[in-house]
Amino acid sequence: MNTILDKFGIYDLIAVLMSGITILTFTLLVLQIVYDIDISIKPSDTLQFLVISYFIGLFFQELGSLVFKRGKPRNSKLLNEALCSLSETEKSCLYKIFREKIKTQTTDIEDIYNYCKYYIIKNLNTTKMDKDLSISGMSRSLSLYFGLLMVFSFLTIFIKPTCLTIISPLIYGIISSLLYLRYLRFTKLRYTNIFRTFLYNFFE
Repeated sequence: MNTILDKFGIYDLIAVLMSGITILTFTLLVLQIVYDIDISIKPSDTLQFLVISYFIGLFFQELGSLVFKRGKPRNSKLLNEALCSLSETEKSCLYKIFREKIKTQTTDIEDIYNYCKYYIIKNLNTTKMDKDLSISGMSRSLSLYFGLLMVFSFLTIFIKPTCLTIISPLIYGIISSLLYLRYLRFTKLRYTNIFRTFLYNFFE
């Protein structure tokens, strides 16, 4: 497993492939159970299934990047929340490092975050950071998928008004919202871990 992760990348494995597998599997189930459409692609066709899943996951990662890229104010808010999750002593030490060691008076949260992230990537093990990034990336893709599925299922109510198709949009909307909250939580957790990792490793 470690060899696979080294060659493939934990982000590609979790955020791209796993999200693609989930999306493809769920889509096949919805088409067959809700809409009575039989699809020839089966999870048992391993290689074909994995290849299609990867490209589906890649598509939703890129689409998610475009959609959520517009949320710069939201990211700034998450960065501030992550900084506020540090203790007063930790925050004081962090600002002191930048003021006295790095010789900058900046208090811009994005500048501080970018420096901390670059320092960790250059000098430290990024496994924990990559894991948080992968989980948030997977949650983002799945949230977007279920959001689109909610819209699609709502439109098909007028084509096939059954009990299942009527309640489906509500279910998909709830799942999409939960996954979006998970995406925010792990993004914030990643930011917090980057601040703390930098802080406790800077003087080593």
